[in-house]
This record gives sequence, C-alpha cells and structure tokens, in this order.
Amino acid sequence: MATLKDVAKAAGGASPSTVSYTLRGGAYVSQETPGQICAIIERNKNTAPVDILH
Repeated sequence: MATLKDVAKAAGGASPSTVSYTLRGGAYVSQETPGQICAIIERNKNTAPVDILH
C-alpha cells in the first residue's frame, strides 16, 4: 500500500500534508488536486510503495 509521501511524489510534488488534507475533505486545494490524488490512489491501491512511481 502506498504512503502519503508516495502519493505526493506521484502527484507531481504535492506535499504529504496536502494529500492528507485533500483526503480529509479540505476546501482550500485547487480543483484538480482531489481528482488527481484519488486517481493515483485508485490506480495503485494494491501496489507496493516503490511501484507507485513507475
């Protein structure tokens, strides 16, 4: 399973705190960020953390 740090890297350099904030429903992120983060997690929910970047 990927970590917040892995998802952040795959999301183009977002911070792990931005990923966490977005997943908790934070309102102050760009419109694209939630969709991008959710797509990365959905694509990689059964992969090892190192595989998420490939």
